[in-house]
Amino acid sequence: MESEWKSLREHLEARARALAEEVRAYPGPIARCDDQLPWLIAQRTRAVETARLARDLEREKDGLPEGEWRVRLAEGAASLGVDDEEGKRLQRALVEALRR
Repeated sequence: MESEWKSLREHLEARARALAEEVRAYPGPIARCDDQLPWLIAQRTRAVETARLARDLEREKDGLPEGEWRVRLAEGAASLGVDDEEGKRLQRALVEALRR
């Protein structure tokens, strides 16, 4: 369970960093014709927020007994707004590991 949680957190952080870099490197828009930049910014915003929620969840770990942490992790992990295929796969793997 710990390795699945770590993999998911690392993926979310990496995705947030990659999308932030993609927005920074995005070429200047063509006046009134660029509909991809707003979509990319929205993707980045969601990724950054999801990574932040995962960090907040991880911070709760030390203050909770193991059983309570597992319940909180199961609830929190299921509610993370993961929107990419690899992230969803890692999220499913974590949920499965928590059920064992």
